Amino acid sequence: MDMDEVEIIRLKSGRRVALHQLAKGSRQQTIVFCHPAPGAGNLNPDPEETTKRQVTLISVDRPGYGDSETIRDDEWVSVATSADNLAEVLKQSNIGQVGVAGWSAGGRVALALAARHPNLVDGWQL
Repeated sequence: MDMDEVEIIRLKSGRRVALHQLAKGSRQQTIVFCHPAPGAGNLNPDPEETTKRQVTLISVDRPGYGDSETIRDDEWVSVATSADNLAEVLKQSNIGQVGVAGWSAGGRVALALAARHPNLVDGWQL
């Protein structure tokens, strides 16, 4: 089943970030999909597989993509800051440990999330 429920999260910095719930599965497993660039978090790369595996699939728009605000002019978007923003969204949303998958530029963010916030990640896939 295709779905895209969007929740707007305010980071401690005040910046608006969009959290997409792309699928709601019956298993306890939540997977974070780090989207390619260009693109946004509203992409479920394989809805049929997602449904078959009965996982909850979420994604976050990186700065300047989709419904997430760009960062301030005096800041710089990096893989590390994207991963840290994602970690903050996961913590604020009380999602707990997640599996993480990344596609293209999202693969770097997935790896950075696992490296910088290992307590949030229980598995990853590129």
